[in-house]
Amino acid sequence: MSSAEVLTSLPSAIAANLTETVDKLENLALTEGLIKKQPNKGVPAGRKRSEIVAAKNKDKTPVDEDDDDVELDSILAELRASLDGKKQEEERLQKEINEILASSANDGGSRESRTFERAASKFNNQMVGVESEGRRLADSLREVSKLADSISSKVADLDLAKTRVVECLQLAGDMMDLSTCSERVDEAIRACEWGEAAEMVHRFLTLDKAVFQLRDASDKEAGQSIRTSYEILEKARSRLKEEFSRGMDGAVQAGDVGGMHRYLKLFPFINEHEDGLHRLAEYLKKEIARIGGDQIKIMRAGGTDDSRASVLYADTLFLFFDALAALLDTHHPIVLAGYGPDRVLDLVHMVQGEIDTVVVRVVDAFRSARRFDESARAVERAMRGGKEDRPDPLQLDVVLSEVAHMHARTELYWRFLKKKMLPAAAAPKAPKSPTGGIPSPRGGEEEDESTRSSRKAAEAERAEERQRKLHALLHKSRVGLAMQELIGRYIQVEAFYVEEMVTKAIGEAQREDKGHTWITSSMVDDTLFLVRKAVRRAVSTSSSDAAAVTVNNVVGLLETTFYQALSGAIEAGFPSASLFTAEMLGVGGVVPTGGVSSAAKVAEQREAYLCTLNNARVSGDLLRQLRSALLRESGAEGAAEPEKLKLASALAQLDDVARRMEQLASRGCVSVSKVAIRPTVRNNCDQYMERDHELTSEQLADYESVDPFIESFCVTVDRLLVPFQRSLAPENYQDLLLSSCDECTRGLLSAVLKCSFNRFGALQLDRELRHLIGYLSGVAGFAAREKCAKLTQVVCVLNVETVDEAKEVWQSGAGVARTLGGGEFKKILARRTDLPKSAVQNMELIS
Repeated sequence: MSSAEVLTSLPSAIAANLTETVDKLENLALTEGLIKKQPNKGVPAGRKRSEIVAAKNKDKTPVDEDDDDVELDSILAELRASLDGKKQEEERLQKEINEILASSANDGGSRESRTFERAASKFNNQMVGVESEGRRLADSLREVSKLADSISSKVADLDLAKTRVVECLQLAGDMMDLSTCSERVDEAIRACEWGEAAEMVHRFLTLDKAVFQLRDASDKEAGQSIRTSYEILEKARSRLKEEFSRGMDGAVQAGDVGGMHRYLKLFPFINEHEDGLHRLAEYLKKEIARIGGDQIKIMRAGGTDDSRASVLYADTLFLFFDALAALLDTHHPIVLAGYGPDRVLDLVHMVQGEIDTVVVRVVDAFRSARRFDESARAVERAMRGGKEDRPDPLQLDVVLSEVAHMHARTELYWRFLKKKMLPAAAAPKAPKSPTGGIPSPRGGEEEDESTRSSRKAAEAERAEERQRKLHALLHKSRVGLAMQELIGRYIQVEAFYVEEMVTKAIGEAQREDKGHTWITSSMVDDTLFLVRKAVRRAVSTSSSDAAAVTVNNVVGLLETTFYQALSGAIEAGFPSASLFTAEMLGVGGVVPTGGVSSAAKVAEQREAYLCTLNNARVSGDLLRQLRSALLRESGAEGAAEPEKLKLASALAQLDDVARRMEQLASRGCVSVSKVAIRPTVRNNCDQYMERDHELTSEQLADYESVDPFIESFCVTVDRLLVPFQRSLAPENYQDLLLSSCDECTRGLLSAVLKCSFNRFGALQLDRELRHLIGYLSGVAGFAAREKCAKLTQVVCVLNVETVDEAKEVWQSGAGVARTLGGGEFKKILARRTDLPKSAVQNMELIS
């Protein structure tokens, strides 16, 4: 009986369980077959034995396993885990089969059970074959692993042998070079071929130390040969040092720059960098002293150009720094190529003392001749409140300009040094061969990634160290300290100068007409000219700190002295004729004889007030223009450097001052509107309330051709505004127009809410509102319509025909009436006398 027939003869539940069990066994067999047939893809070609690697790297950290080993271990781990899972599943299935067979025997199916046991036994025999194949596979893998270990050890031995052979070849090459150099160096020295001899000595100095350790080897002949070569080259090095020193000294005495450069390039080849630099530094010191002495003689003689007498000391510094830069630039390429950027900085350190001496002499002469220290002390006393011995601002102006030029010339020289001393990072190079050859063949060896990254990190560290040294050299030298002291006093004197001149400009202000109808005062141009001059001079010093502090000082001055000069008059309010009318009226209402002069006085005060408004508005515009111009001139616009950002941040304060000036002018325009426009507008609105607004259809038709109120109202307002158009700046006049629109709409709104209307009166009111809005928007622009928004809402409510329509308008939110509150809506609607009052009061407004 087949397995299928056995399963058919069993009960349905037992057959289903056995079928599931057989399927799982077949899946297990397929899995075992896959394990058997799986190709050996994860076995590597060979691995290094751990003991060989440890022997080769006994002084290093243990090496990690190969990638192939890691991959193979992961594959084996996965296979073992899968096999353990299948074994557990097999045991579970076997247990289930036994339980099923036991239950089948109890139900009378012993024959079928025996048949199934035979099938399962046959299947188990097949699984035994699979297991044996698996063991053979494991044995094969172990053999392959042993072969891989054997091959790996042989490869490691070959690699070690190759490394030693390369080292031996390198050592043999070094020994040959040593022998060649020792044989030819004397000949080159006798022939005065200094470049070739220096190259041979340099090659000797760069040889591996292992070559000289062979002097103690058992091979007496080889050791004697190496010792002899070593002694020959050491003597040659000493002879070359004496010859180079003698040649360098002779070139210095003769002033032969080409000869100095020729010997200067040879010192690095014999490892005498310091000697070469010291000899060059001594020459540079003499040249610097000579240049400085010549410039100081010219300075004491009064200079070569009388027109430059006011900046004599600044020109002296400029000429000295210019000659110094040319001198350093002449020798810089040779020193940089042969000695490196670090030693270039050392050279500047060596000559900085002589530079300090010359510059300090010029600065001391400036202080003495210009009496700068005395002026600074006088400024300190004056700023503390002293009234006597105040320095003349005009004389300070000349001195401040010269200080700015002196600091700017020094900063220019410092920028030159930074450009020369801090070159872009590059790979360190050996000194260039004087004969055009390559001194060391090792320079062409390729470097791996780790070596390259470590080299870049070392270069970055050296560059940062050079930057710190250069900063200390520039700012902690006597030149740096002298300039810091000068610029510190300059800031204080500059602040005093601007304050004195601005105060004088405000006190001597005069009205002026620049070709337009509206007038301003000279204090605006004078003050902003002084501000611009002070900030530009501070920027010209090339000191961001001085520029930022000066901007802060002038901003503080604008916010206090200048702002108070404008706000004092504006905050007092626009002069009103009624104030003087009360003074002119005597007992019994008799006008005194001074009435005419008082009217003229009011007119003069009004003109002065309008001039002050224009000053405030123009000051705001000019301050914004000044900030933009200073940003462009200083190069701080859109810059990302910290120094430029500092100045840009300081200049941004000018915008804040400009906004304060504009707000002050706007408040002044409101004051003008209250005094000059409001009384007339209220008077006209009172007349409007006296009129009857419950019209008939005939009256409404007559008013369409000849309006009894609104036309004359607009004409009256226009007559009030026209004189101010000739006296106010355009921006101020626009503010006055908007303020006047507020006064008109508020006055009419107040009058409308006190009047009663019928349907025809409301239509006339709508007609009057449209006429008023057209006039105001024509003179003040579209912004005037916003001022009429509330009045438009009221008119919209008054123009409904019935209470139901009013309720629909409210509930639908149509028009602008929806912005009114419910109570206010009813109060406005109650002004309609032709609508039932009870219906209006009882109207339910649903939001």
